[in-house]
Amino acid sequence: MLYAAWITAGATIALAVIAFLQLRALRLEQRKWQTLQACERFELDPLLNRQTELIFKASDSGKHYSPDRFVGPELQHAVINLLNYFDGIAIGIEQNLYHERIVRNHLESSLTKAVDTFLTNGLAGPAVEANHFQVLIRVRESWRTPPKPV
Repeated sequence: MLYAAWITAGATIALAVIAFLQLRALRLEQRKWQTLQACERFELDPLLNRQTELIFKASDSGKHYSPDRFVGPELQHAVINLLNYFDGIAIGIEQNLYHERIVRNHLESSLTKAVDTFLTNGLAGPAVEANHFQVLIRVRESWRTPPKPV
């Protein structure tokens, strides 16, 4: 009888450990999918798409970025929307909501270009203050070193 109680207790503990491990793996997979969806928004969201198109045209297809090209409320709004999107992604990385490696693989070149152009070089104009995007700047700075191999 005592052996049966020990066996039952052992089986219960084993099942609890297995359930915990499965839930943990499920959460990790869910986090990956949420990260992919957030990154996918950069390419699929119609508003974001329109904003990046305006910026691309204003910069002569990405060739010329200068303050005189980014004047006017529509372009200022486009830059702010783009930076807000990347800032949300950066906040998700810092709060461990998004998987940084996935974000980096998908958005590094675009995020880096936006931060360097509009925040670091100050081409966003007077409506954008870099101190409002400190998390985004920190993530960008952390990406200056190459990613660690898997």
